[in-house]
Parts: sequence; C-alpha cells; structure tokens
Amino acid sequence: MKKLFAAIISLILCCTMLFAACGETPPEEEKGPSPQSIEISGMKTSFTFGESFSALGLNVVIVFEDNTTRTATSREYTVDSSAYDGATVGDYTVVVKLNGTDISKSYTVSVRKTTGGGDGEEEPDKDVPLDLWILAGQSNAAGYSQISQKAAAFGQSYDYREYLRLQDERTASGFDVMYYGTADVGAEAQMPAISVQNQVGLGLGRTSDFIGPELGMAKGFADGNTGTKSAIVKYACGGTWLGDVAGETETTNKQYGGWSSPSIVAQSGVANPHKYCGLMYSRLLATVEGAIDAFEAKGYAVSIKGFVFMQGEADAGDYSANNPSKWADVYEKNLKLFISDLRNDVAKIAKDEAVKTRPFIVGKINDTGTYGSDENEQKVREAQESVAAADSTVYAVETNDLLIYRNGNCVGSDSWHFNAGDMFTLGQRFAKVALDALQ
Repeated sequence: MKKLFAAIISLILCCTMLFAACGETPPEEEKGPSPQSIEISGMKTSFTFGESFSALGLNVVIVFEDNTTRTATSREYTVDSSAYDGATVGDYTVVVKLNGTDISKSYTVSVRKTTGGGDGEEEPDKDVPLDLWILAGQSNAAGYSQISQKAAAFGQSYDYREYLRLQDERTASGFDVMYYGTADVGAEAQMPAISVQNQVGLGLGRTSDFIGPELGMAKGFADGNTGTKSAIVKYACGGTWLGDVAGETETTNKQYGGWSSPSIVAQSGVANPHKYCGLMYSRLLATVEGAIDAFEAKGYAVSIKGFVFMQGEADAGDYSANNPSKWADVYEKNLKLFISDLRNDVAKIAKDEAVKTRPFIVGKINDTGTYGSDENEQKVREAQESVAAADSTVYAVETNDLLIYRNGNCVGSDSWHFNAGDMFTLGQRFAKVALDALQ
C-alpha cells in the first residue's frame, strides 16, 4: 500500500513538472464575467418627519465587465440606512452594496416636516378625509408573489419587476396611496413597530422581493378618481386557518396563530382552545387600531370603507385520512361568523356603526393551486360563493383564470401562490369591486 501511495505521489509530481517544463499551467474552469458596477433606480428619496426609512421601489441592476446587465434579487445586495434619522430634518446618505464585492452606490434621501418638502414648522392639514381599506388573510394576502421570478409573458427574458413597470411605471416609483401593515409575524414574536408609508410600491409582501394584493389595489384606488385619498392597512400570515380552534395543525400551533374569531370559538364546541387560537384575529384588530391612530396623528379623518379577505387555502387542505374535509365542511359557517365579528369589532374601534355594512370582499381560492383535494377546494369555493349570495354587502372575486398551474407546469410563484403579474391583476379586481360597491 505504501508503494502504491508513493507511486501516485510521484505521478502527480511528474505531471506538475511536465506542465512547468512546457511553460503551461493546468487549465482553469471558465468563469462568467465579473460584476463591474451597479445602477440603482426607483427608490424612495423623500420622507416626512417621523417616518421610518424604507427602500420601497429600489431596483438594482448589475453591470458586468462585458457590458451585459441583469436585475439583482434582494438577496444579492445590502441597503445600509444606518445614517438615516427620521426624527431629524436633513439629508442622509444611503449605501447600496453588492454582497461579496466592494461594489457599492450611494444615494441621498431627505427628511422634511411636510410632504410638500418644507422644512419649517408648518402644521399638517387637519381632518383631511382618508378612505381606509383593510386587507387580511393568509399567504396570498401576505404577499408570496416573487418579483424577481422570470415572467412567462416575456418568454422568460424579463422578470416580474420589469413586467410590472411596463404595466404601470408607478409600480416602481410608488402609487399615491398610503400604507400601514406587516406580514408573517411569528406567534411567539413581538409585533414589530409599524409606521405609515406615504406610497404603495413593490416589496410589501413577505420580504422586499415579494408583493401581495396591495400593489394592484393601490393602482385601482389611485385611478378610481374618488376625490379622497386612500390607504391600505394589512395584516396577513401564510398558512393560517379559520376553523382550527384546538390547534390541531402544526402551522397553527407553532407558527402564526389562527384566524378563529370569538363567535367561531364559541360555536366550535372545543372546551380548551389552543393558546394561539384567534391570535391572527386579535393582531389584525390591533393593527387596524394602530393604523387609525397613526393616520389621525398625521391630520387625517379616517373612514373605514371596507375589507378584503384572501383566505381559505389552508381550510381546503386534507386534514387527515379519517376526516380529510374537517374544516372545508364548516368553512361557510365559519366565514359568516368571521365577517360578522370583524365588522362589529372594527366598528367599535372606529366608533362608526356604518362599518358593520361596509363591503366585505372575499377572494375565492384558486383550484389550480396545490392546497388539498379537488373536492375540498371546491367546497371552500362554493362556501365563499354562498356567503356572498346570502349577503348583498359581501362579494366573491374570481381567481380561477389566474392560473397557478397551466398544462401541468407551474406558472405561479410556486405551487400555492399567484405569480406577481396575476397578483397585480387580482389586486386591481379587489379595488374595482370595492369602489363599485360604494356607488
């Protein structure tokens, strides 16, 4: 064995000497062109006094040595906003750095006392009307539609960030609709500090690389010519149930909590609800209350105009071999209870009885997604239709033409979520139904 080892070492040495004698080195694996610089655009540069920093709309393009370019994903760069101080009027430098390199680019943002750009002591206008819409649900409300995914509409040549920009430039620069919200907060985590954003743009989904319905809704509200400024408040988390009171599913138990409202819990017959039962519901109410307080502090007179709820995929899942349709079977009853509870509780928070009859818009789950059996998905869809049919102030919005699977191929962001182009369309549908319902 020692002789064999010595022979191998000798052979390696000989080969090395042979390359050296010939003035050659062993061939190296070919590498692609290296990044040379980055270009940035679309970012928010003007902030009002007290507003938290946001990289909303930021688009980073990598320029390579051979002059080719591509859009960077949010995981490829870091935004350093440590110099920013929203509590002090002034100009601040923000640095965007390409991860793993020394390549960076900076830009300047400003903090002013008023949205008009003044830096004096002007007071904001008082009692400016603001129409507030509540957006809630599970992952297709939270925002799991990836904007860096290649867009099939362009033969895989563009990503959805570019696709959306071509649909409307304001997807990059921001729509003139205000926003307050968060998504995917763990059940055992503290709720994050939330601040008002003056515009709705890209990156308000689960991370900055994702969107939810808020982007299309903002386009619809901005284009709706209502004469009143609009705002969206969102709280949503992926994979969350309406009917799991006892906490029988792993996701409900350990991740975000459940949507069960007080009446759902009361009528469930469960003696010992799970400790996170209804956590999503109570956190939504707290988020709505926080939004009203934040907007009123800025001088707005808030009016809750309606609700958008995109949920039901989890309840369509196959529960167990013995009872696969446990939650799908009771979804209609639970949805009615949830709508009633939410309207009543938000009416109390807003001190406005009219909220109890404001439009409640339900996004029907998509039967091309991979949620549960075809039978269970159909049960939930029919339940959503039935609740809308029984109440003239509830509306069911179709999604089945926004395919997640087409001809056996996934064209969504994944097997459960709409691609960003279709999500943008769905948000606009929600806004149209919402505005039409107020006529």
